[in-house]
Amino acid sequence: MNQNRCIYSLLLFLTAASIVLAQSYCVHRPDARVMPHGSYGVGLHLAPGGGLLAGLSVGFFDRFQIGLSYGGGNIIGSGPIEWYPIPPNPGVQAKVAIFDEYNFPFALAIGFDSQNPVGAINVNQAGFYLAAGKEIPAGWMAFDLALGAGYDMIDEQAFHLYAVSGLVFGDVFSITPELTVYPQRQVDVLNLGLSFEWEIYEGTGAEFLLADLLTDPAEGWTRSIRFQITQEF
Repeated sequence: MNQNRCIYSLLLFLTAASIVLAQSYCVHRPDARVMPHGSYGVGLHLAPGGGLLAGLSVGFFDRFQIGLSYGGGNIIGSGPIEWYPIPPNPGVQAKVAIFDEYNFPFALAIGFDSQNPVGAINVNQAGFYLAAGKEIPAGWMAFDLALGAGYDMIDEQAFHLYAVSGLVFGDVFSITPELTVYPQRQVDVLNLGLSFEWEIYEGTGAEFLLADLLTDPAEGWTRSIRFQITQEF
């Protein structure tokens, strides 16, 4: 337990020390952007039930990004901490850029992410995935579009598809809906998530996330908060 507390404290310290935004996800699914060489990013996701997931990502060679994530439930609250099971704790991430949207018509990346999203009940891990994305400027607004497909080889051992169509207002505020389709499921075939992101200061950003928006209203929507920041070495 002491070792787990040390890991959590270290990640929390890195979070407090970082100052620039690093976007790695659309809502709960990976985007097609890869962190530039010589940069690292830290994410902090506050989940229901006092849960917390911390992650650290590092960019190599402008086209390769790796990361680790670790967390548990009831970290915020009283009583014993319920560390997420192994696997997927710690979560492992890796992403390789095939195209970037500055030199090609769109960005394209392949990757692997074993971490189950903590801010959603019916969203599984990304697994092995392929993601494409493009930001289209339109004056003071921009459209942030993405398509992806993944295969979860740990839990469901099944494919999923997702589509994203976000609106960015003045590079400061964005609204991003994300629809995930699970063709091999019998129930919960569709899952809709929504992100409201605000760039607080010099790229430091915070998001309010809604997930499971298509579930029975009696079950309620899953709500969480995520902070994503990065800094160069």
